[in-house]
Order: sequence, then C-alpha cells, then structure tokens
Amino acid sequence: MHQLASLVFTQDDFTRDAFALTQRGNTHVHFVGSTKLDELVADYKIANEAVAGVGKTLLWAPHHSYSPHWLNFGNFARVHEEMLQWAAGHAEFEVVLRAHPFMFGTLVDRGVMTQAALDDWLARWSALANARVEVGESAAASFAAADYLVTDGISFLAEWPLAKGVPAIFMENPGHWPFTEIGSLAAAANIVVHEVGELDGVLSGMPERSAQIEALRVAAMPHAGKTAARIVEAVAADTSDLIDPATVTEVPWELQPGREPLD
Repeated sequence: MHQLASLVFTQDDFTRDAFALTQRGNTHVHFVGSTKLDELVADYKIANEAVAGVGKTLLWAPHHSYSPHWLNFGNFARVHEEMLQWAAGHAEFEVVLRAHPFMFGTLVDRGVMTQAALDDWLARWSALANARVEVGESAAASFAAADYLVTDGISFLAEWPLAKGVPAIFMENPGHWPFTEIGSLAAAANIVVHEVGELDGVLSGMPERSAQIEALRVAAMPHAGKTAARIVEAVAADTSDLIDPATVTEVPWELQPGREPLD
C-alpha cells in the first residue's frame, strides 16, 4: 500500500529516510508531522483547563501486543496481580485502568489468559474503592484527569510527555521489539521501570526529563499545529501520475512469513 501510494506523509524524518531503502525510494514521501499529535495537544489544553485537582490519580495504560512475532510490549499478564495489590495498598491514589481497546480481546483470543481468569481479575479490580476501568474517554481527557501515567507502550510514550510536558513511567517488557529512532527518543523522555515494586520509589520524586522531552518535540512536532495545512499544500502541488502496480514487486513486510496473523 505504501509503495503504491502516489503520496505518503510521515510523522518524522526517520521514517522518510527509511522509505529511501525501499524499491521505489522516497521521492513521493513528505515529512509533515502528525495530525494526531497536533489534535491531542490542542485537545489536552482545553481539557486541562476544565479539570480541578482533587487528589492523586494514576492512569495505567497497558498495551495489547503479547507476541514475539509482533511488538511484544504488553506486560499486563505478567503484572496484573501485582498492580491490583499495589492499588489496594495505595488508597491515596485513584488508579484508572485504560487498556488499549484491543487488549482484553487479544488476551483471551491468543490464549494469554482465559476468559474466566480475566473476568475474575476485573471483578476484583472493580471492587476496589479506588480503582476503575475507563472506557470511551478521549486520550486528552484521560491525560488531563491524571497526575501520573504507567504504561508499557506504545503511542502514549510520546503522547503523554508531548501533551503534559512531564515524563510517564514506562514499565518496560524486556522482550519487546527494538525501538525505531523516534521510539528511542520517546522512551528516553520517560522514566523506565521493570517491576511494579519500583513504582513507589519513582512516584516519591519523579526525575527531570525536560531536555529529553524537548528533543522528542523537535523530532516529532517541528511544525506543531500545522500538519494538516502542510498535507494540503503537498497534495495541491503534486503532479505525479498514478503508480503502475506491476512496477512494485517487493513483498510487503506484513505479508512475509512469520508475521502477526491478520485474523
């Protein structure tokens, strides 16, 4: 799809450079920034103005990837019992579980947890006075209502520090796929832990990450708020012909053997 497209728009220069390594090259690829980040930052500013601080809120945002064949960032199955015990022992925090929309389904579909075990855990989590599951809120609203974020990845590693200007806590799964260049910048903008037992130490005094967040902002949002306009300008200026599919013969990465099943 990417190689057959007349135009491709990327969030960062690293991705545009990667396209240069493909059969077609990157003359059709434009570095414009991210409309998603532009929208998130703008929405967060609005949402944050409407939120009054009422205590300490920790947002827990686990990812859905549980396979060494694809990303492998998710560590919910490894830490969920410890996180429940942590929440139970920290009544001074409101702990909000915002799972990736795919997570609960993939936990069961991929045999990581049984439905009965997941239902039992969710019932015990929801029974805590200071814990709940969040569904349907925008990321901007979730961020505005939270004081801290704990996540195992992926997009929130960039979105939280760019929106709020402070680091999240990255509970890293040691088996995840290597970061891209922009991913490495995002990871560096956060505080890395590997176990639930490390949370208390980090929360007692969050380390400074201003320089790392600024480096991420320069790479990911050099034209903040102007991404959509840059896309329109590139489309208006484009005079390329449609691409003949027969000229692109490389097998796309996702269709190569051993990749994450499409179903």
